[in-house]
This record gives sequence, C-alpha cells and structure tokens, in this order.
Amino acid sequence: MYYVGVDLHKETSWFYIVDSKGKKVESKNIINKPEILRKHFKQIPKPFLLAVEATYNWYYFVDLAQEYAQEVFLANSYELKAFAKRHKKTDKIDARLIAHILQKGFLPVVAIADQHTRQVRELLRYRMRLVMDRYAKHYPIKSIVG
Repeated sequence: MYYVGVDLHKETSWFYIVDSKGKKVESKNIINKPEILRKHFKQIPKPFLLAVEATYNWYYFVDLAQEYAQEVFLANSYELKAFAKRHKKTDKIDARLIAHILQKGFLPVVAIADQHTRQVRELLRYRMRLVMDRYAKHYPIKSIVG
C-alpha cells in the first residue's frame, strides 16, 4: 500500500508519497490541470490511499482522485494544525506530514459529502452571501470613530 499526502492550492499541488513503511517514494509539485493530474494519478504506484487538506477548492480534486485512489480522505484542517505546530510551513512539509499521518492511521478526517449535497451547500452559501450583502446596503454599520 502507498500513501499520498497532497497540499492543494489554486494553481499547483504538492504530492508526497510514502510506502507502507513510511519511506519516501516521491515528492513532486504538480500543476492543477485535469489532464496533468490524471497523468500523475496514473503514475502513482497502486494501490494507494490519498489524503488532501480540506480547502476551499477540494471538490474537483477529490472527484478526480476518487477515480484512481483506493480511497480518498479529506483531512480536517483545524485538527491537522496540532500535528504541525513544531514544523516550518512549506507545501512540501505539509504534504509530507499528511502522507505520514495517513500512513500511521492518525489522520483527522471530515466526511466527503456527495455531489448533490455539495451543490445544495453551495447554493445556501451563495444565498447567505446575497442576504448579508443586501442587509449591509440597507443597514450600514456606523463608524465608531466620531
């Protein structure tokens, strides 16, 4: 079994892969274009588990990864910080941390909602934003300073 930790960003993602003993297999930065990601997923040794930190743009990445990985996990960002407190923060270090915690079985995860649930959530978030914007236009916050 192989374990893949991914530090996902808007333009690129850092992949860090370890084997069942925790030995590094690969560490690589990949451009977040579907065709490039697909090519990279095909090159990862099988079978593999993959974990990515829950960020604002995880939907498309998880959907794509589920086509190739035995299982995909969404790491709880808040709880993951507890593991990283003594380390410098770089993309490579974050991806390595996720891979090693996954390999050891300690990864704090959140549930991956199905596509329908995600669509409903996005619609509700959008509506909340519209209501907040409309409210702010009609009831502006008055300045505290004279």
